[in-house]
Amino acid sequence: LRKSSYIIFFFFFFFLPGLILDANLTDFQLTFSSKAVTNYVSLDVQSCAEPLTAFTVCLWSKNVNISYGGCLFSYSLTEEANEILICDYVDQFVFGVKGDISDIDVPHSANVFLHICASWENAAGSWKFYLNGSLLQSGSDFLTDEVIPSNGIVILGQDQDDYGGGFEQEQSFVGQMHGVNMWKRALTAEEIYELSKNCSYGVGNFMSWSHFSSGLNENVTLTSPITCHP
Repeated sequence: LRKSSYIIFFFFFFFLPGLILDANLTDFQLTFSSKAVTNYVSLDVQSCAEPLTAFTVCLWSKNVNISYGGCLFSYSLTEEANEILICDYVDQFVFGVKGDISDIDVPHSANVFLHICASWENAAGSWKFYLNGSLLQSGSDFLTDEVIPSNGIVILGQDQDDYGGGFEQEQSFVGQMHGVNMWKRALTAEEIYELSKNCSYGVGNFMSWSHFSSGLNENVTLTSPITCHP
């Protein structure tokens, strides 16, 4: 074989399978089929990483329960159940850090995929909440110099009132979820806008969507390909 042929063979044999595998690992969505405390997805982080001085959580969700809504993302520690909390109650969103909860009142539609991002950083204590690429609400001087320990547990579809549990049925999420990612920094407004334009963009460097393909409980199902559309 000529040298160019070796290069092509090397690329297809060593790199292309990895690209295909990575696409397969993220081309799925989760369906939470009923409002029950037994329906959730868990991810035990148990990271050896340094505590977070900033973060951004982004996800796609379609809430089909227009009466009650539910909680999407809950990050809990043994000493603080609501270390990070994101809920969607149709007429308002809830964003919490270290048990300090903000209600973001904005009517929005059910049965359509929404792109939700929430960020915080400890230097200025600034936090921001985005919907479909647009900033809804923000603040500063919030939990300045605090850190987020990296040894917690993430639950999708429920609000943890205790570490890994303490769920309440009225806070259960019913609908579809896709592309849950978490970064170790506050993403810029431009980055979040770009993420909101394509359901397949973005891989978190603290946790990524591929991590959530396991840990499914009760009536949570995984399907592929995704039906998410901006």
